[in-house]
This record gives sequence, C-alpha cells and structure tokens, in this order.
Amino acid sequence: MAETLPDQEPGEKTDYLMIGQLSIAYVMAMLAAVRRMRQGDYLDAVIVAAIFNASGEERRGVSRNALSTILDIPFETVRRRVNALIKKKTLAEQHDGLIFVAYTPDPGPRGEPPLGEFNLQQLRKLFRALKARGVDLN
Repeated sequence: MAETLPDQEPGEKTDYLMIGQLSIAYVMAMLAAVRRMRQGDYLDAVIVAAIFNASGEERRGVSRNALSTILDIPFETVRRRVNALIKKKTLAEQHDGLIFVAYTPDPGPRGEPPLGEFNLQQLRKLFRALKARGVDLN
C-alpha cells in the first residue's frame, strides 16, 4: 500500500509492501547464512542476531534473561541454546553477558564468502533494489 510521508512532495507515494518484501528478503538471507555458516538452526540464528543487535557497537554483553525477554521465548530454551552456541564458539560470555564472536575471515562450509563479506553483498543488493524502484535512501 502506497502512502505519503510528511517529508514527501504531494502526490509522491511510498510502496511499503515492496520495501517490506525486499527488507525481509535481506533478513532471511542473513539468517540462512548465519545458520549455514555456524551449523545451527533458525532459532540459533535468531538468538545470535538478537545478541549481535542488542550488544551494539560497544559490544556490551546481553544476559540470558534479557534475551529471553527480547525474543519472548522461555528462559530454559535460551539457556540450553546459548550453552550450545558457546560450545560452538559462536557466542562468548564476558563479564557483562553474552556477545557474538567476531566475524571470521573463513569461508562457509560450502565455500560461501565470509559472513561479513556476505552481509555487505546482501546490503548492496537490497540498496540497489530499493533505488531501482525509486526509493529515496537519503
């Protein structure tokens, strides 16, 4: 559904459905890549993404309790999953909670580009698709 935003010219419309579809395609590609490269399932990928997002640039730790609240999943499920992800060296525990272990330059198990490189490729793909459809990214 297209609608006008306050900062748009009269008659200019934004197609939120199209933007949502392209954005979700990016999110799904990244979740699938994390799942493949870290040998987990989708819940593991969502847990990793939530920790990565919540920790911010300062790489603050995230508690298991906060993670349970953020994702609205039982604490025991979070505890079990997190412990397995720590054993896989996907997550690490620091004094203030859990963090996502830094990207490695290693390719994925199927020869995929490293996760950071894949993320950049997917972001570029998303931005090009949005621009090609006339979405102003400024």
